Amino acid sequence: MRSAVNDFEILRAIVHPVAVFVMNMLTSFEPPTELQFHYEAVQPDGSVASLPTGVSIPMIVVDARTAAIDDNVFFYFDLAFVRNSEIVHSDDDSMKQRFFKVELGDVFYHTLLVIDEVRKLVDDLPFAKQVTVMLAAVCHDFGKPATTEFIEGHWRSRAHDEAGVRPTHSFLDRLNIHTLDGYDVRAQVVELVRAHLKPGEFYKKRVEVDEGAFRRLARRCELELLYRVARADSLGRNAPWVPREKWYGAEAQEWFIARARELAVESHPPKEILMGRHLLEMGLPESPRIGEIVKAVYELQLDGQVRTLEEAKEAARRIIDASVPEDPNS
Repeated sequence: MRSAVNDFEILRAIVHPVAVFVMNMLTSFEPPTELQFHYEAVQPDGSVASLPTGVSIPMIVVDARTAAIDDNVFFYFDLAFVRNSEIVHSDDDSMKQRFFKVELGDVFYHTLLVIDEVRKLVDDLPFAKQVTVMLAAVCHDFGKPATTEFIEGHWRSRAHDEAGVRPTHSFLDRLNIHTLDGYDVRAQVVELVRAHLKPGEFYKKRVEVDEGAFRRLARRCELELLYRVARADSLGRNAPWVPREKWYGAEAQEWFIARARELAVESHPPKEILMGRHLLEMGLPESPRIGEIVKAVYELQLDGQVRTLEEAKEAARRIIDASVPEDPNS
């Protein structure tokens, strides 16, 4: 059993952003200069924060009452936890009493839904890749606790994809996850977490996103696996209490994998067309410059500017010629 103080700290973490949101809705009052929280009403035996582990709390109802004393406006919040999420907020006509329903995202519950969805998508994969996708689903939102903020009346978790990399490493360390059947599970899981928003981002900018973006992303992680994690992430937002007409689909993810397959980069990035031996055959002496030229030509290949060996050699010649200093006496 938790203590009353611990319960109060939990409640305060919940109430603070809700209080700010509610008071912003009451436009007749000036923004408060100070928020104070008192825990006399929190009882250790009956606190709402002592709910069993795993209970989903998608919504809280706030009964916000106001009272004016010595020109100071006091707000009193009574909380109730509910499951009906059809109304985000509502209020009556009284300035003395307002009722609000404020939606709270439950990342843990969302993660469970994502795991359920992704389990449907892995049966055709080799065992090591099945493990990779399942672990990525578990870890994909590890960055949200460190990044989630209540901004302009909405919960935001900006850059949680990148923020999830470090806790994912820590989690995989505890499980001692590295390679499995010769497959680098660890590296793929980390990159899938880092890139799990990319399919949606690419879709939103699909007119602007070029071939190079897909090919470069394929160098970081397997796009076929990324598609499955991202699809499950989208469908994992469809909790049972959300009305069907508001459910998310997977149009973005389906577009993403179709484009990746069209470019033949769904399972691996393009192999380098130009190799060091080709430059040696062209008469270039062995030196670190060979690696630099191969890398530069590969970047052109990723952008679609080089598609054949002859085009690659011609691009290499242009790079070599551009790097030769002009003779000042000529």
